[in-house]
Amino acid sequence: MKKLLMLAIAMLFCSLSVASTATIKVDNFYDVKKQAKIIWQDHRITFYCGCSFDKHLNVNHASCGYLPQDMKRAKRVEWEHIVPVSWFGAQRPCWREALCKHKNAKSYSGRNCCEKIDPEFRRMYHDLHNLVPAIGEVNKARQNYRFVDLNISDKIYNGCELYVNDDLRIVVPKDELKGMIARAYLYMAKTYPFKLNKNAQKLFITWHQQYPPSEWEIEWNKRVKAVQGTDNVYISAFE
Repeated sequence: MKKLLMLAIAMLFCSLSVASTATIKVDNFYDVKKQAKIIWQDHRITFYCGCSFDKHLNVNHASCGYLPQDMKRAKRVEWEHIVPVSWFGAQRPCWREALCKHKNAKSYSGRNCCEKIDPEFRRMYHDLHNLVPAIGEVNKARQNYRFVDLNISDKIYNGCELYVNDDLRIVVPKDELKGMIARAYLYMAKTYPFKLNKNAQKLFITWHQQYPPSEWEIEWNKRVKAVQGTDNVYISAFE
């Protein structure tokens, strides 16, 4: 009974902590990651592989059977954009054209330029509905590859149930993540001037319908809404 009471108090404290930060506006990605860490503070499970991690973002590989190859990237959690930054960035002029200048007057484009001069890009880049904790090595392997639906028997990456093909630049996630991935893409396309091609849209609508959100995904959406003030309706529709 005492343990249950302590757990209830801890959950209440967590909920109050998240709610108290309602509609925080941040100007840099460092602060966004701090908010993400708070949101995930009692659900420290990495995306893709399901490894546990501690409050310092150190990954417990043994908890999920992960077999690291690049220990420098594998030992820590990195905050990954489900919809890659380059996907929505490439649709912005600041990503394609050298609209910014360094102090030495040399022009540049890309992520840094967009974050500096494009408010809409910053909103997309900072959106917590699109940010999840991933093993750094897995984040690196995923890059900005397309998610696809293939029937592959040997769907393993370093002991993790994930298929990555560098030649085809594709990724096949495990089934229980497909719905959450789909709803992130559909939300971003609905909320921002970010376009999905017809094939991607069709795939994600199918995944959205086929794989409903877990209790955690619903809770995650509520917490992001409390912090950011925006709702992913593709998740809240299941409440």
